[in-house]
Amino acid sequence: MKKIKHLAYLLCCALFIFSSASAYAISEVEHQKVMFLLNKLSEYDNLTFVRNGSEYKADAAVKHLLRKYDYAKDDLKTVGDFIIHCASKSSLSDKPYLVIYENREKENFQDFLFRLLKDFDAK
Repeated sequence: MKKIKHLAYLLCCALFIFSSASAYAISEVEHQKVMFLLNKLSEYDNLTFVRNGSEYKADAAVKHLLRKYDYAKDDLKTVGDFIIHCASKSSLSDKPYLVIYENREKENFQDFLFRLLKDFDAK
C-alpha cells in the first residue's frame, strides 16, 4: 500500500510538471529526460542518497530534486544542465550529493545520474 501511495505521489508530481512543460525554457525532449531520471531514481529503494551529510531514501531524494527542478527550470536548457546545476551538489553548502550502495560503497551522484541517462539515450 505504501508503494502505491509513493507511485501515486510521483505520478502526480510528474503530471504537474508535465502539464506546465511548455512554459519551461527546457525543451520537451530534455524535460522528458529529466522525468525519466527522476522516475528511474524512485525505483532504487535499496540505495541511500546523501545530501549535506544526511542520508535519505529514494522518495525523499526525488521530492527534493523535483523542488529544485521546479525552481530552476526556466534557467535550464538540457538534462545535463539539470544534473550539473540542480542534482549534483547542495546549493547552500556546495557539498556534492552522493549515493551509497547496499555494500556501503559511495558514488558521486552526478556520475550516477549521467550513467542512468545513458539508459534513456540507449532507448
